[in-house]
Amino acid sequence: FTANQNFTSEAERLVMIRLTQYKFRKKLFDLHPYCAVTGYKNPQLLTASHIKPWAKCENEERNDEYNGLLLIPNFDRLFDQGLISFDQSGNTLLSSQLTYVDKEFLKIPSKAYFGFHSKHQYYLEFHRDTIFGK
Repeated sequence: FTANQNFTSEAERLVMIRLTQYKFRKKLFDLHPYCAVTGYKNPQLLTASHIKPWAKCENEERNDEYNGLLLIPNFDRLFDQGLISFDQSGNTLLSSQLTYVDKEFLKIPSKAYFGFHSKHQYYLEFHRDTIFGK
């Protein structure tokens, strides 16, 4: 799927986007089939989240499994909103917007559940510089 493709209908375009998202999710499960933050493994409750947001991606980045994390919904929301991120070692970075009560209630771990591959680093750097804490 590329932005320059001509589709005969909006429905056809939406089908192509869904297929691309399905392939992305499958790649993430092949790479690490659990929540990157908690290790939780129920696939019905895991969200395929882009590290560098879809709207800011070049076409090849949209389906790159290293531009993604499987996250449970509350951590997906925190990550998308820039309230948490990760440093190069997988340590959890917390936005100053999170209150003590938020941190206690959400039980945000101090380190991600898995070690990030070197190919994740470009996207994580983008997230830290562009999304986190903004």
